[in-house]
Amino acid sequence: MFAGVAKYLREEMPKVVDVPRIVHFMLRIGKLDKQELAAALDPNNLPELVPKFPFAMLHVAPIPTRSIVRDLWAIPKDFPNRIFLNLKLFEDLENRTPDSLTPSHVSVPKGSPDSREFSGVVKDGLTEQLVGSKSTDPKFRSLGFFKDTHVFSLGATLLCALVDFGLWTKEKKIDSRAAAQFAVEVYRTSAFL
Repeated sequence: MFAGVAKYLREEMPKVVDVPRIVHFMLRIGKLDKQELAAALDPNNLPELVPKFPFAMLHVAPIPTRSIVRDLWAIPKDFPNRIFLNLKLFEDLENRTPDSLTPSHVSVPKGSPDSREFSGVVKDGLTEQLVGSKSTDPKFRSLGFFKDTHVFSLGATLLCALVDFGLWTKEKKIDSRAAAQFAVEVYRTSAFL
């Protein structure tokens, strides 16, 4: 039904296991190691991705205690090997609409053209506060230099859903902040959540 999406999921998404920042924070926050992440991104393995209308996600498990439900994805506890993603993510990527992309930031060396320094407050290895510029406030430290870029919303959302999937399947735990924390650490943004 979505040939372009299928190709993207089959050919492009598995490449994220070669991105150290994604692998590190998937393990740190979502509890999936590199091999488990690779297996989860393999279309021949579970979890199964299911496109759904947003309102239909509520019918998957109507009460929050029975599922991890966000605006863009749902992971029902009764079907832990399925991730229901908002149908619009599939349609936007298939048709390459402007909504198929979301802002992100990639790490670059200091002095790179069009880069900017991010500052933040880090506690226990996780960003607690983030500023998209250099800060003179002593509680903020440099987090490095980043360049604006765009990533596909479907891929970024899938990775955030995999954080919830990992927490639920490995620890039977729901943490409403985990996926947002992953987005901040990996993309230096949470615009797509």
